[in-house]
Amino acid sequence: MADDPLDSWLKRVEDYIRKHGATELGVLGQPHAGLSRPAGIPSIKAALQARPQRFALEVHSSSGCVVHLSAVASGDASQYNHKFTDGNMHDAFLALLRLNRAFRRSAWPTRRDQVDVSGQVLYAMSRGGYVKVTGGTTLKWSQPRIQDAITKMPDYIVAAATPANAPSPPPQQEQQATHAPAQQTSAPEPEHAPAQQTSAPEPEGEAFKAMQRNVLGDYSLILVDNEEALLTAQAHCADVIASAPATVAVDCEGVPDGLDLVQVAIRADAGPTVLVFDCVKLTPRRVCECLRDILISPAVTVLFHDVHKDAYALAIHGGVPVLHGVVDTQLVAEFAWGDVFVGFNKLMQKSGSSTHPTKYAMKATMGQSLSYWKKRPLRPTDVEYAALDATLLLEALPKLMDLVGDAWLPIMAASRERAAAAIDGDGARSIGFDMASDYALASTELLRHVRPADLFVCTPLLAETDNETVVNLLPRDMRQKLKTAEGKPFFGLFGGTGTSDVATPSTVEMDRLSDVVLDVGRRPLCWVDGSRVFLCDREQRLVNRDDVDYVTRQVGAFGTDRRAGMDRKLHRISAMFNRDERIAGLTMRLGRSVRGNADMIVDLLLGSSKSILVLGEPGAGKTTIIRECTRILAERHNTVVVDTSNEIAGDGLIPHACIGLARRMMVPSLDQQSAVMIECVQNHTPHVMVIDEIGRPKEVNAARTVKQRGVRMIASAHGDLRRLLKNAELQGLVGGVTSVLLGDAMAKEEARRKGGEVHKMKAQRGGEPTFDMIIEVRRGALHEWRVTTDVAHAVDKILEGEEYKVQMRTRDPETGSICLELTRA
Repeated sequence: MADDPLDSWLKRVEDYIRKHGATELGVLGQPHAGLSRPAGIPSIKAALQARPQRFALEVHSSSGCVVHLSAVASGDASQYNHKFTDGNMHDAFLALLRLNRAFRRSAWPTRRDQVDVSGQVLYAMSRGGYVKVTGGTTLKWSQPRIQDAITKMPDYIVAAATPANAPSPPPQQEQQATHAPAQQTSAPEPEHAPAQQTSAPEPEGEAFKAMQRNVLGDYSLILVDNEEALLTAQAHCADVIASAPATVAVDCEGVPDGLDLVQVAIRADAGPTVLVFDCVKLTPRRVCECLRDILISPAVTVLFHDVHKDAYALAIHGGVPVLHGVVDTQLVAEFAWGDVFVGFNKLMQKSGSSTHPTKYAMKATMGQSLSYWKKRPLRPTDVEYAALDATLLLEALPKLMDLVGDAWLPIMAASRERAAAAIDGDGARSIGFDMASDYALASTELLRHVRPADLFVCTPLLAETDNETVVNLLPRDMRQKLKTAEGKPFFGLFGGTGTSDVATPSTVEMDRLSDVVLDVGRRPLCWVDGSRVFLCDREQRLVNRDDVDYVTRQVGAFGTDRRAGMDRKLHRISAMFNRDERIAGLTMRLGRSVRGNADMIVDLLLGSSKSILVLGEPGAGKTTIIRECTRILAERHNTVVVDTSNEIAGDGLIPHACIGLARRMMVPSLDQQSAVMIECVQNHTPHVMVIDEIGRPKEVNAARTVKQRGVRMIASAHGDLRRLLKNAELQGLVGGVTSVLLGDAMAKEEARRKGGEVHKMKAQRGGEPTFDMIIEVRRGALHEWRVTTDVAHAVDKILEGEEYKVQMRTRDPETGSICLELTRA
C-alpha cells in the first residue's frame, strides 16, 4: 500500500527540524527547504498544531512562530540506522559525502547519467535506502536519510572522502569488503575541501565536524578561542590585506552592551574560511587588534547587516574608531525595496540567496537571556548559527551588487556615514522621511547620498512664546528674577524630572517657565524644568489677596471650568476657590507653540490617514504637540479644532496663529464637549478633527461615532497605554476589554502555552480601536516619544500578558535630527 502523503510530509518536516534545530514556520514553506505540502493541506501551521505529540509551536509575533519537535519526537533514539561498519557500504558513503559537497547549493541530479558513480555503488546506496532508482534512469534521493547519515558519519569515512587522503577501512571492514570490492567514485569535487576546525570544545568535536560538513560547505571553520588559533586567524587576516581589494563579511554577537563573538567570513588564497572569534575568552581588544587592519582598510569592503550596534560595540569595546570600507546590506535592501527594517533572512529571501535556517529560533532563545552569548562552553549549534550569519552574507554579495547596480558606491558612502553616526550616537539609527514616498520612514544617510532632494529636513525647534504677557500680570516685585532669553533655540521645555527640589537662582529665563503659582498666605513660586523656584528671596514675602486681585482684574471672569484666558494668547489661568467662592490660589500655565515639534511624526501625519492619540501625564507637552500637528494637517486638509477651555487655539474670538489654516469650534463648558464633537461632524464636514483632551465616557462614545463617519482624529488623554486599558471609562479608545468564557480544552491549552494555571475566563479586546496609533510622552523627556503604530496588536499583546513592539523616537533639539530604536514595552 502506498505511503500516506500527509504522513510522508510530516516525517520530512520532522527530519528537517531534527537536522536544523528549531525552525521558523515561514522557512518550512520556502522552496529551498524542499517541504512543499501535499494537496489538501491549506495551512502548514494548522497541520503541525493538530499534532502536538510531534510538534510544538512557539508564537513570536503576529505573523510568525518557531516550530520545535515535541518532547516525545525529540528523543535521542534515531529513526535511521546506518551500516557504517558494513564494508559493502563504504564506497556508497564516500559517494554520498562527495555528492553532498558538489550539490550543496543546487538540486541533486535526477538522472542516472548525471551521477558519475558505478552501478555497484548506486546499488549499495539504493539498498541502504538513500536513493530510489526507477526504470534504471530516474533517481529520487531520500534527503532526510542522507543528511542524517552525513551528520553521523565516522571520521575515517569523512577523511577518506577528502582527495588528499585515502585511508583504508578499519580491519573488521576490510575483511567484509573482500566480498564486494569497492570502486572509487568520481563525483565533482569542490575547489576547496573543508578543513577540520582549529579549536573546538571537547567532547563536542564530532558535532563541530558534522556541522562544518553539512552547513558551511566549502568554508573552513576556525573557532578562535586560544593563542594558537589566534595566530592562525592573524595569518588569514594578513592574506586578506595582501590580496586587497577584497571583500569580507562580519557579524557580532552580544552587542551593544558587550562584544562576545565576532564572525568574519573571507575568501582568500587559502580558501573560503569563517573565523569565529570568542571575545569572552580572548577579550574584545585582542580580537579587534587582530581584525583592525581589515576593518579600517579602505581597500577591504566589509559587509555588515544592520551595522548600528556592531559598529558601536567594535568602537567602544574593541577600540576600532572607524569602519572605512563598510557596506551595510540593510541599506542595499532599503534602496531596492524601500523598507528601512529589512531583517537578515528577509534580505536573503528577497535577493534569491540562501536563508539562515535557525535565525528566528535563535532570536527567540536569545530573547530569554540577555547574557546568552556570554555562556561557555559554546554549543556547536551556537557556533553554527554565528558562522552562518557571516558566510551567507558573503555568498550573497554578487546578487546584492546586481540589485543596486551603479548605486553601490553611494551606498558605501552612506554606510560609512551610518557607522560613524552609530558610534557617536550609542548605536542609534538616524531616521529621515522620504517626501517622494508619502513621507515614509527612510534612512537619513541613504537619502542624503542617493536622493537628497527627497529628504524631509527636520529643523531645530523654535518656540514662539510671549511669556512677558503672563509675567506682566504679576506684581512688580515678583517679576524681578524673570528675564527674557532672546534668540535662543528651543532646547528644553518641561525638561526636568518632575521633582519638587527647590532651586534658588538669581535669575530665571522666561522661556524655561512652565507654571507660576500664587497661593494666598504662601511664598510665590514658579516651576522651571521640573524644579520649584521661589520668585522672591525674602521668606517673609507671602501672597495676599491684593496680589490675587491684581492678577484677576487683568484677565476677566472665570468660566465654569474655573479657567480664564487672554485674548489670542495660549496661556491659561486656573483658580482655586474656597468654600465661600473666593479665590485662594492661582495657577498660571504658560502656553507656547513650538515650530518643528511634530516633525518627529511627520510620516504618521502626512503619510497616513490613521487617527492618533497622544498619551502622557499632565505637563508632558501633549497640547504643544497637538498644536503643531494641527498646523501641519491644516495645510492639506479641512481641519477643525474642538477647543475645550480654548486650550489649543487660545482665548478670544480669533484663534491663535499657531493652528495655521485650521478652524476652531469653542466648547462652552466641559460637559458639552461630546455634543460639540458630533455637531462638528454634522455641520462642518471636517477631514480631520482635533480634540485636546478626552477624559469622560461621553467623549469616548462621541469619538467612536466620529471615527465611524470617516473623520480622522488627533486627540490627547492622560496616562499611558497600559494604564488606559485599566481605565474602564476610557479603554474604549483602544478597543475596550471584554471577558470570554473558555471551554475546558481551550483553557488547558491556554495554560499550557503560557505555562501557568488553568483559567476559564480570558480578557480580550472588545472591538476595533478608535485610535489606530499612539504617541506616548513623558514629563521631563520632551524629546523622547514612544510610538505604537498598531494599537490593536499592542492591546492584544498586553491582554496576553506579553510585551509589544514600539518605536522609541528621540530628537536632538539643536539640530532637529531624529533617531529611532525598535524596542518592546
